[in-house]
Amino acid sequence: MKSQVTDTLTQRIKKAAEEANNTFWETVAEQFPEIKSGNFPAPCAYKMEVQAEEWIKLWVDLNQIMETLSSRLNFSQEDLHSNAVKIEKNKDINFYETLCLYCADNSIDLTEISESDFSSASMILENYGRDDLSEDYFYFWID
Repeated sequence: MKSQVTDTLTQRIKKAAEEANNTFWETVAEQFPEIKSGNFPAPCAYKMEVQAEEWIKLWVDLNQIMETLSSRLNFSQEDLHSNAVKIEKNKDINFYETLCLYCADNSIDLTEISESDFSSASMILENYGRDDLSEDYFYFWID
């Protein structure tokens, strides 16, 4: 099932890159109406296509973060969840490792989470932990 989803995603990325490329050249042609041909070296066109696919994949990866681990992070000044972890502020805390341990303790399979998603979740946790809140501690958990 996962490879089918990946295949569909790959196809969608290729289609988006192709349509973006077409729109790009339409815009270029509109800006240069005096040019009547559309010649462009094939190797450069291929590089442009590959690069567009890479940029779109990056964009998808970064924006899917909001639907994955990062969006599942919760914070509170109160212990509201059975799996909540209390973090004392102003301590030398490695938030990345704290998140790793939390995931291990709560059977969250890190092989199913992209590195960019995990890094973003870690940064969100760190930013929240470094925020100047009135309390000396906070709780976090993942739904």
